[in-house]
Amino acid sequence: MGCKKCSKGELLYLLGFAMMVIAFNQLSIGCVEVEESSSYMLFGAGFLIMALGAYIKSNK
Repeated sequence: MGCKKCSKGELLYLLGFAMMVIAFNQLSIGCVEVEESSSYMLFGAGFLIMALGAYIKSNK
């Protein structure tokens, strides 16, 4: 993680992964009371942010 692009891509990737984990926990365990559709939207947004981070990281 020497360059700024790599570190920004890594941070976006980890943020997207964290969003996907939170959405999965909401769907499976249900600790947080939210609607099911919002969990799916959070899961989709996490996937897209994760893909963007991977693209930025790989595009040096």
